Amino acid sequence: MEFEELNVPQLREAARHFAPETRGVGGVAHVGTKEQLIAVLREKGVMACEAKEFCDGNGAVKAPQEAQVIPVGGAGQQGGETGQGKAGQGEAGLFDGAEGKPAEDNGDQAQPEQQTGAEAKDGGQETREQQQPKAEQPETKPEGGDDDELEILRQIITRKVKQGGVDPELVGKIVDEKLEKFGKEFRKKMVKSIVVKQGPGLPDKEIGVCHKLTKQIADVCNLGIHQMLVGPAGGGKTTCCEKVAEILNLKFYPMSVGPQTTKSDLLGFIDAAGNYHTTPLREAFEHGGLLLLDEVDAANAGVLTIINSLLANGYCSFPDGVKQRNENFRCICACNTYGRGADRQYVGRNQLDAATLDRFAVVDFDYDEDMERSIAGNCEWVEKIQRYRKRAFDLKMRVVISPRASIFGARLLASGMSEKKVEELVVWKGVSEEIRKKIMA
Repeated sequence: MEFEELNVPQLREAARHFAPETRGVGGVAHVGTKEQLIAVLREKGVMACEAKEFCDGNGAVKAPQEAQVIPVGGAGQQGGETGQGKAGQGEAGLFDGAEGKPAEDNGDQAQPEQQTGAEAKDGGQETREQQQPKAEQPETKPEGGDDDELEILRQIITRKVKQGGVDPELVGKIVDEKLEKFGKEFRKKMVKSIVVKQGPGLPDKEIGVCHKLTKQIADVCNLGIHQMLVGPAGGGKTTCCEKVAEILNLKFYPMSVGPQTTKSDLLGFIDAAGNYHTTPLREAFEHGGLLLLDEVDAANAGVLTIINSLLANGYCSFPDGVKQRNENFRCICACNTYGRGADRQYVGRNQLDAATLDRFAVVDFDYDEDMERSIAGNCEWVEKIQRYRKRAFDLKMRVVISPRASIFGARLLASGMSEKKVEELVVWKGVSEEIRKKIMA
């Protein structure tokens, strides 16, 4: 009688009985391969016929209580030394999908064990590292090994593995082989992705990848509070407002304003034939919706005072009469300054009336670099752009290096254009050689 004649469930049952210290979740008797189970039984001096006899005659016998699970890099029992364990039921980390899932109990289905396990000895009072003989290891990598390696990497990233908890060579191998392959997935996991639950019987609404402040802005907007988003150019303010409208099931009315914007552009007008011509502001105010006044700090401050009454009161006077405000009317302004006039970068901005500014809750809307990295896809290029941006900011240079440089540049690089040419097109844009050298230093 040979061990190879027994199947995996029989070998696991025998291992649980003759080597109870291997029973814990993540232990050899729980997820070990056939070769590993045979090695454990042979080490215990168990004969194949004894294992067969036990399985045939004691199948209904209740298994001993499971041993304590020792996490990767965790401390051992009293009197024991720290061992390296199978990545187990840890807290949720970067991996929500197939990559990097914690090990699950799959019953008698065999699963590969890629690293050494921390196993209890003599009643669980001592731990040790068990290494299977090389002859017992399968020559080819078992299916599912990616999950084990990614789980170790997840544990390292979340700092659950302490120094000395894993083999440095194994860690280096995992990083080298997996980081490039799954780098894009890692970046996606770092970005906010919003799903709206619409209630019983209705499907969830996938909003998708959003700026990190989108949920906060939507929550405030849902309370009927108007907001002013203040942030640098190219930060995604308009896209964020569009996502907010989608989350709240409101129609989106974007409207760009500037120095030439007139009262008629906002409130509409009546032509010579007596017909009224509406505007996005009027439609959102009367019928409900999210109105975005973009570049509002570039508009004429006197003209903008007309929005004071429609924001603070429940009515507004239009050319064809006074209209009541719809209860679902929301307004968001997007600008590059705080309405206090031009600065060193945005020289064409105007001061806004204090009464107008008082109507809004102000949100500091900075760049979301995780989202920038995810959308662009080219990590090396994005890191360079973000380094240039920080350097320009620290030196107080009048240069705008927005996420558009990352996203557009990544597309141009993917088309085969040289990096030097791409920098000229999307970063420098006529910047002097002196300033350029300071930023690149």
